Amino acid sequence: MFRKRIFFGLMFCLALFATACGDSDDSSHDGNGNPYDFEPILRDEVQNVIVPTYKNLADNAATLATLVDALAEKDDLKAAQQQWITTRVPWEQSEAFLFGPVADYGLDPALDSWPVDRVQLDQVLASRLELTPDSITENLGGGLKGFHTIEYLLFGVDGTRTLAELEDTDRMMEYLSAVTQALAIDADTLYKAWASGSEDEGYENFGEAFHLAGQEGGRYYSQLDAMQQLVNGCAEIANEVANGKIADPFDESDTELVESQFSYNSLQDFSDNIRSIENIYNGLDGGFCLSTYVTEKNADLDTRVRSEIQATIDAIQAISPDNDPPFRDAITDASLGDEIEAAQAACRKLEETFLGPVMSSLFD
Repeated sequence: MFRKRIFFGLMFCLALFATACGDSDDSSHDGNGNPYDFEPILRDEVQNVIVPTYKNLADNAATLATLVDALAEKDDLKAAQQQWITTRVPWEQSEAFLFGPVADYGLDPALDSWPVDRVQLDQVLASRLELTPDSITENLGGGLKGFHTIEYLLFGVDGTRTLAELEDTDRMMEYLSAVTQALAIDADTLYKAWASGSEDEGYENFGEAFHLAGQEGGRYYSQLDAMQQLVNGCAEIANEVANGKIADPFDESDTELVESQFSYNSLQDFSDNIRSIENIYNGLDGGFCLSTYVTEKNADLDTRVRSEIQATIDAIQAISPDNDPPFRDAITDASLGDEIEAAQAACRKLEETFLGPVMSSLFD
């Protein structure tokens, strides 16, 4: 399920347009009537949340590639499967900030397109295409690479994949190795494109350009533009969990639409998506964050946002405590319909809070 972000992109562009057309008095002010300085928040969101999340993703993706390469020797498919799940966590916890390099470099569809094109995958395995990370990156679409292709190869359609099945043809193991290496390369590219110190390797250092918004060398016209990007990202992933990841398979009663179904990891994915909002809002490891600003402007709103984030995670987990049954089975279980709808409602309420009072607070 490649991201459907046209609606939110339009909303963000309209917000930027409105900001650009207004005067400086439209932006937030501090207690002394001066324009609010968002730079510490933008800096710490990059340094304490975004860059560490992508570093975690890159490190875990590299470990996954190593374990996959060692499969034939160590006969430890379970370790590779568990590492896929571990690697999935930082990716899902990055989805509140799917802007910048992940979009500019086409890394979102390369890393996380859904569904897997199993028919075409069989055709590639039967072809003479050279199976290397470069050939996969350059020649194959999103439905043939990234997390979910690796998931399908590692777990099989019902989570019962065996190493013997992977080794049945050299091409399948060769493909798995190459596509996992490609994912590790993409994850490393994403991390380095945000992190400082990678400029000598030809990377952009988007993180510095982001937190220097409104200054020379910044990528955004104003600090307010960058803050709107953060708020919009939080609203966008709440919408996607409700109206895409949950609603699409539930409304159609179609298990084939369930993301991360081969690993039975769907509900964990959804919860981690909301945790990506939590991490942006509350920050990680101290420092300034979106909550810092909201608390200063409206402490009651801050309490509300924190409560809604936790309530949304709880509602998702309540669909199927202990993942029994997994989400792909829960969508066709009539007894769980109320829980699924409650989770959607919680996501939509959180989305509305970010698009409404949180976004509006930026202009107080």
